[in-house]
Amino acid sequence: MEGEAPVRMVTQSWLALYAVDGLLLAWVGLAPASSVSVLLLGLAGLGMALLAVATPRVPARVVGPTLAVVVWRLLGAMPLSAYTWGTPWFSRSDGLVQLTVGALAVAAWIRLGDTQDRPSFDWRRSLGRLGVGLLGGTVALVAYVWTSWTVGMHLLTRGYVGANGSGITVAERTFERSGTSVHLVGMIHVGEASAYAAIHEGFCALEDAVVLTEATPGQPASTNPYGSVADALGLAKQPDVPDCGPKVVPADIYAEALSERTNAHVDAALDALDGEAGAWSALSGTPDPELFREVVDLRNEGLLHVLREHQDDFRHVVIPWGAAHLPGVEAHLLAEGWELTGEQHTVLIRYATVLMGAPTVNGPGASTADP
Repeated sequence: MEGEAPVRMVTQSWLALYAVDGLLLAWVGLAPASSVSVLLLGLAGLGMALLAVATPRVPARVVGPTLAVVVWRLLGAMPLSAYTWGTPWFSRSDGLVQLTVGALAVAAWIRLGDTQDRPSFDWRRSLGRLGVGLLGGTVALVAYVWTSWTVGMHLLTRGYVGANGSGITVAERTFERSGTSVHLVGMIHVGEASAYAAIHEGFCALEDAVVLTEATPGQPASTNPYGSVADALGLAKQPDVPDCGPKVVPADIYAEALSERTNAHVDAALDALDGEAGAWSALSGTPDPELFREVVDLRNEGLLHVLREHQDDFRHVVIPWGAAHLPGVEAHLLAEGWELTGEQHTVLIRYATVLMGAPTVNGPGASTADP
């Protein structure tokens, strides 16, 4: 009993802390991974995990699921947070999950009863728990990241960004009406230089074409702020559209059209991407769906205005914009009677390039048309 009491008290304290945090999260409503509470809970969970490895008297079936939920919250509670984005449930859904798992853990703890019949230390069991935790945790983490990224990108871009066995892909969808084609080309602002060249080669070959770029009139060339991110990943930042035949028309809105609050947030994001560590503090806190809608939807309105000005003057209109913009643009095209007639995908970032820095050649052959 002497060795049992401290272990039992620590386990009960962990379950109590876990339950109170989940209750506050569900009641007050905090964005996943944005509150101090999840960081503190993560530190406490680390101690609880070490104790579970050290002694068999900590029941893994009780604390294991609670620790998994803490890791899930630290990673942003994806993909649940992606589904609840922009809804009243966004800031409370992970708290409800935590409360549910906590209730099940307490029920399992009550059914299990005392664990005093177990030895206070068993090196074989400790090694077994450590091995299972490391191996299972690694596999689960890889599966989790892959699933969360895939679901998140699908919800955000509706398939304009995806993945296959070779790497991360971007889609180009063609819409036609009355002899005119609109090409929506999903873009990520960092990728492989040869992939960007292949995409540009595709629309440079179009005759009687105009390219509506994600830039404002008079904006200087090469203002892409993602250079530091590209360098860290061994990639290139998205280049400017080359002067290769089609007319190039800036189609973005001026910063003055955005609210002061949105401009401040955008400036902080650009500073953070440029490597200024202090800028990340300005981006902390609860993500704001309204801010996202202004950055995306308001700029889409400006783009659609420019599109309507040029769609009757050219046979082809190419729109190579950030992939998050294109689902909204596509919805407007379909509503106005444009018909989807084709889709193709290009591998923009190969896994080998990011993971091993392997040189790759991603020419036109990397694009494959869907049947």
